[in-house]
Amino acid sequence: MGDARLTSRLLEMTGMFYDKPLANIPQACGSVSATKAAYRFLDNENVD
Repeated sequence: MGDARLTSRLLEMTGMFYDKPLANIPQACGSVSATKAAYRFLDNENVD
């Protein structure tokens, strides 16, 4: 990705979904702040 923050967020999200593969985003994230961070990540124009 090139941006350490985005790479870090990707790894964090990968771990959350690995633990709960059938969960939707809010369920996998487990908190409102983590859910918002996930949606911001997915909305980021630098993320393919």
